[in-house]
Amino acid sequence: MMKVHIVFDENNPFFQLLKLMGCDLSQEVMNRYDALLLGMAFIFAVVMLCIFCKFFYNVMIRMTRCASAV
Repeated sequence: MMKVHIVFDENNPFFQLLKLMGCDLSQEVMNRYDALLLGMAFIFAVVMLCIFCKFFYNVMIRMTRCASAV
């Protein structure tokens, strides 16, 4: 089994956000099960970020419509 060490910047805001959401990319992957769990956590975190961005965008659009109607 080949071990690969990836260098990353822990001060990266996106890395810190993913870590806060439960996807710690700095953990060691020892087997396929760990890789599967990390991949699922990453996909979940990215999907949740996309849902949040879509929600926030819709809120901003509705606020501008309400502000322009006044």
